[in-house]
Amino acid sequence: MNLLTTTKCKALIASDDYMQHWDALGADVADLKKLAIPSFEHIINQDPVKPYPYNRSWDEIQDEPILVQHTSGSTGKSELLLKEGTNPATGLPKPIVLTHHMLVVYFAHGNLPLQFIEKKVICPCPPSWGLGFLFYMVLPMNYSLIPILLPIDAPFPMTAEFIDKVHISLPDIDGGVYIPAVLKDLVKSPTYISHMKSYKLIMFGGAPLDPETGNILSEFSTILPLLGSTEAGASGMNTNADPKDWNWYNFDPESGLRMVLFQDDLYESVYFKHEDPVKARKQMIFHTFPDIEVYHTKDVWKKHPSKEGLWLFSGRTDDFVKLGSLTKFNATYVENIVLRDERVKGVVMGGEGREVPFLLVEVGEGVDELEALEEVWRVVEDIHAEVSEDIRVERDMVMCTERERPMPRVGAKNTVNRRKTNEEYAEEIEWLYQRRLESLNGVLHEK
Repeated sequence: MNLLTTTKCKALIASDDYMQHWDALGADVADLKKLAIPSFEHIINQDPVKPYPYNRSWDEIQDEPILVQHTSGSTGKSELLLKEGTNPATGLPKPIVLTHHMLVVYFAHGNLPLQFIEKKVICPCPPSWGLGFLFYMVLPMNYSLIPILLPIDAPFPMTAEFIDKVHISLPDIDGGVYIPAVLKDLVKSPTYISHMKSYKLIMFGGAPLDPETGNILSEFSTILPLLGSTEAGASGMNTNADPKDWNWYNFDPESGLRMVLFQDDLYESVYFKHEDPVKARKQMIFHTFPDIEVYHTKDVWKKHPSKEGLWLFSGRTDDFVKLGSLTKFNATYVENIVLRDERVKGVVMGGEGREVPFLLVEVGEGVDELEALEEVWRVVEDIHAEVSEDIRVERDMVMCTERERPMPRVGAKNTVNRRKTNEEYAEEIEWLYQRRLESLNGVLHEK
């Protein structure tokens, strides 16, 4: 409802099957017009239709809205988005108005899009998600890509078992775009992998892909990371000369993206508006936010040790937790190592403003929690050898989540929503610290 109100929506569009979901909102949508989308059979029917004249020129309409996308709502409040008509409530999806011109410059930089020309590609992402939007609309229009849509009853989130059946049924396609969790499950099965050996392209987005999975896939196909945002469009990237560098990102300098020192050997990617107005027109982020000159992506990177211009994704600035001692650490680094255990479904490390960090662990169905925690603790002890003493996790600060309360996820990405997990388990986290305080007080009292 927040999105409908914020965008001053006047009509709701849906298929006949989906219209019931709008109807369920009752009085909240009573004043809105409801339009039913014709069936797929009707759309592909070859019968002649009456021409719909469109007589306006490009100069007239290029800066007018063509559609509205919205953010996932997982990153909390963004001050840049708190304009007139937007809702400042933390965690709500925020509308981003795209103009005709913005769609044209979506892929204005880098040679990565050239890999998509006339390729047949499976896209198991829903069209409402960023990757789905790219592969169903932007890339077909601009690069003649042919997207393979999945049946309406496809599972959500996608599973390796289902997508393998799709692979079997489509032996002559050029590749697919996937979320990393699905690729990680696919490589566990030699049979699943055998059905992908002919693919020219395997693309991933929404989250980092672990090196083990990527290295297996790169032995027979070109691995392409896809990066972008609702606000900035696609991050202009070039392909790498060495296929083994699949995990390193190569940004086109013409995009205006520069690396600014964040801390230690880490850099944040920041967009700077071109002084040349012609070049600036190609920077989508400054169409979204026309009143700014600099935009911080909050993505954090490491330099390649020997190859200039290659960068390794190393988390987000908000992945860094600052303890009460003002010591910062990258929670994502620890989380990703713990997630290598197949029994672990989700991990959140935190401790903002506290003396020590905590670790929440979600285990899979049928997994013994105590056994899993023992293994997790062994992994944590190995990590301790690599980090300073003041950011080490104490054993009593590790806790399993409740099975009936799984960690909140982010839409189709199916990645853990750190902020909402902290909110969901606020009482349990507070209990961990209270128990630790009482334990310390007891020890001090005995002394």
